[in-house]
Amino acid sequence: MSWSDGDDSNDEVKAESANHVSALAGRIMSDTESCEEEMSYDELAISYYDLMAKNSELTQKVEEQARKIAHLGDEKFDNLNHISELNDELSRLNH
Repeated sequence: MSWSDGDDSNDEVKAESANHVSALAGRIMSDTESCEEEMSYDELAISYYDLMAKNSELTQKVEEQARKIAHLGDEKFDNLNHISELNDELSRLNH
């Protein structure tokens, strides 16, 4: 292929992008299926953007859970310190 094959190159890029999006969307087409059954580039692009939106949503949930885990870890640390103080006080009172 040469640089003068601009349209062919663009079609190849679109086809490669469509294959990547198809793989990401879990819609791998076999070589024996007809063209009517394959998703168009635009359909694949829409699927890709839907997956990106879902990824963003899930990323936000993971970040929220990480903040909750960190908060609970801090709370656990504070509670363990308080327990230690109470055990020390109990030991002093028992003596």
